[in-house]
Amino acid sequence: MPTPARAVEMRSREEAEGYLVCLVRHGAMQVQGSFGERSIQAGQGLIAALSELSHTRLAAGAQLIEFVLPQGLMRDLAAQCPRFEPLIGSQLAGRLRALAGEAGSAADPRWLEEAASAVMQQQPLRTTTGPRAPGRATPASIRRALDFMAANLPVAIGLQDVAQAAGLSISSLGRAFKRQFGKSPMALLRELRLDRLHDELRRGDGPERIRDLALRWRFRSASQFSQAYRRRFGEKPSETAARVRS
Repeated sequence: MPTPARAVEMRSREEAEGYLVCLVRHGAMQVQGSFGERSIQAGQGLIAALSELSHTRLAAGAQLIEFVLPQGLMRDLAAQCPRFEPLIGSQLAGRLRALAGEAGSAADPRWLEEAASAVMQQQPLRTTTGPRAPGRATPASIRRALDFMAANLPVAIGLQDVAQAAGLSISSLGRAFKRQFGKSPMALLRELRLDRLHDELRRGDGPERIRDLALRWRFRSASQFSQAYRRRFGEKPSETAARVRS
């Protein structure tokens, strides 16, 4: 069921068991815990052990789907109690929303098992409680960087943030992306944001003012956004929006 806007203090307790999953349908939420502070936007989600969480705050009008994955179930799948990166990207969030929507009963363990399996297969693990020491670029480190980007598209993140999430130095990250994608991490991040914007405009979900849309998705100006959008999609954002409205 959608959850109304509220602020919640969640005192971390050793006896708190299970993994809280929050899927943001509308609005946004701020979360604090042993992993630091995270901002989670519509289409994304949160997963964290209950013992890790200390505080959550929902923006006015925010709506969530919430459920708890039993600790025993996660331990059986992982042979330990895993610690996940708290931000769930849009792809996994969509899968979990579908499973929750199809659930015949909140107490039915079968859909929770499917949800837990999806989390174990797709959600990156936190291997340390602090920043990773820069290491050598591997497919896994590039995947961590991409997952971090996808989970933070509307958030003001920089090259250092992406490198830290990947466990690489900035220079190693740049070389890895150039070798793998033929472009810099920030160039790829801009393309991912443009793709999300394009989808939003095609659904008719974006605000009417292109300037508001550009600023919300971290472009410096409406003109910079419009130029980048036209280079990628061959039309102005206003033309995409007008075609949807017609």
